[in-house]
Amino acid sequence: MLDKIIRVKRGIYQRGYYLAMKKRFHSFGKYCNISFKSIVRGKEKISLGENCTIHDYALLDASNLIDKGIIIGNNTIIHSFTHIKSFDGKIEIGHNCTINSFCLMYGCEKGIKIGNGVRIATGASMVANSHVFDNPDIYISEQGVTSKGIIIEDDVWIASGVRIIDGVTVGKGSVIGANAVVTKDIPPYSIAVGVPAQVIRSRKV
Repeated sequence: MLDKIIRVKRGIYQRGYYLAMKKRFHSFGKYCNISFKSIVRGKEKISLGENCTIHDYALLDASNLIDKGIIIGNNTIIHSFTHIKSFDGKIEIGHNCTINSFCLMYGCEKGIKIGNGVRIATGASMVANSHVFDNPDIYISEQGVTSKGIIIEDDVWIASGVRIIDGVTVGKGSVIGANAVVTKDIPPYSIAVGVPAQVIRSRKV
């Protein structure tokens, strides 16, 4: 009898939690679990899929945008201390992805798009803009920025400490080795390592 009462109370709590979150977010999927210790700004511009998880101290920030935002797919996990900030662009993360702790994503004007089944290890970063610094007589901070966008296709594994530079597309099924700096497009099913990252072989034979 006690177990039944506990289940009923838990069900009522979960239903109330879901309805409350659904009103605050642009969309909020069923069984989505977002830690009360996470930091979320601009909830009305953030969409969370079903069964996704946002861990303690993760930051989702869409507060600077007018009509864009952050979209996180079904069954995707954002681990602690990861920062995802849209700025002036959109960040889309697909289904069944894992973004591990201390990762950094800044969407900027052209945004970041991540496909399905992507694994990103701790400490990786993606910033979809770059400073203009052509004129040595003017402060770099006064010369503006450019933005091309970053695309990570399906089934990619990005190892720890990787830096992905604005304008890059990482092709489907690729693997990027730890601490690599990716400055140019990576073809599908490639293994790339180093600074700057170079393709050492293909996963397709």
